[in-house]
Amino acid sequence: MPKQPKEKSSHLQELEAVFDRHTRRFSPFAILGLSSSKQDKDDALSTIEEGGTSLPGEGIHPRVVEVDKETTSSLDPHGSGVAPTHMSVDQTHSLQSPVDPVYTDVRIHDVLAATQLKAQLGKKARQVLSYLNSIRSVERPAYTVPVGYAHISAAAAVHPHYLRRNVLPKLAMVGLIGIVHKSLQGTIYHLHYDASFLDMVVREDEESPSLRVPEASTPIPQLIPSAPELVATLPPWIDRKHWEWLTPEIVHQLVAKAGSEAQAQEKLEMILYNETHGPVERRVRDRRSVLAYYLRTPQADIWPNDDGFETLVLRRARQERDQALQEKALAEEALHARQETAKARFLTSLGDAQLQWLKQEAKRRVDAQPDARFLTSRYLLYKAEENQLILEWMDRVDYGESVPYIMSEKSEHAEEAKTRR
Repeated sequence: MPKQPKEKSSHLQELEAVFDRHTRRFSPFAILGLSSSKQDKDDALSTIEEGGTSLPGEGIHPRVVEVDKETTSSLDPHGSGVAPTHMSVDQTHSLQSPVDPVYTDVRIHDVLAATQLKAQLGKKARQVLSYLNSIRSVERPAYTVPVGYAHISAAAAVHPHYLRRNVLPKLAMVGLIGIVHKSLQGTIYHLHYDASFLDMVVREDEESPSLRVPEASTPIPQLIPSAPELVATLPPWIDRKHWEWLTPEIVHQLVAKAGSEAQAQEKLEMILYNETHGPVERRVRDRRSVLAYYLRTPQADIWPNDDGFETLVLRRARQERDQALQEKALAEEALHARQETAKARFLTSLGDAQLQWLKQEAKRRVDAQPDARFLTSRYLLYKAEENQLILEWMDRVDYGESVPYIMSEKSEHAEEAKTRR
């Protein structure tokens, strides 16, 4: 007869419940999209939930804090018996004093939970989580902006197939992310923990935080709509139809990052261009998030999705080429005018006999060509050869030669008679 297991004592059951609340970070019902009324009732009595934007039909995953019963100075006045402590610092929850033992206990559990999650994630999974944590929506920080697999794969250096089949299911299984909406514009992910906690999860071991209060990091520019009175102070090169919500501070950061106002204007034009051009997976879906990422990331840059956008460098090169072609055309026109002037001056200095000789010489050269006999009209060949002779004798005259001439019959007879004498 098999031995029946002994029933656990009430004290042991309480210890196991406390341990489960300390270590459990997600619910299998939440992953499958289900809910348990008993579980919800137990969680409502034994957990403290963080503030944040929750998924439709699902609350943000709580971080469990167990407080010793002797700690009575900070108990909930409503009789819940749980100290109202919170895990993170945000606009609505303030952090307790570092010397408070409750704060130390909270921070210890926060670091232990982050360490436990980090041990379950590989390097590629942490890279993907870090990228998703960096593209939180400005209006709803608990969600990311719409992003496609190609963007995540390129930013986190993970193969798209491995990303879809291994990394994202792993992050969802351990309760770090959830999928809110899928569309052609991309997928919106729900981050179940705040940015500071996920930073501890994705941070390398040598950068592990201590239990002290973390120092304030570099503020991320908040791209909020500008007040109407601030719109008038924007530079004239800002397209107010698309960028009227920019503030002078953001414009100053943009100019400092781009290098000049012309380059800053080019970056804004590239963002608008990428909304409607290039592959669908590379098009811009949220111009505010793209600009915010460009401003807060030192290595980030913005490039057009295809060759249809004319950058400042290409525009400058095209203008220089057009100017050079125009100058070349003007120079050739001036040279042709000078040559025509010199030709007219040369022909004016010749006599009728010399002009006649040029024509006859041109005719003789053309008639001597074997191919010319098959032509019915040789006029064009005669004129072309005559122009070549004129240019040739223009150079010869400069070297001291003189153009031959044709003597008339009277002149020939007189020359013969003179020779005979």
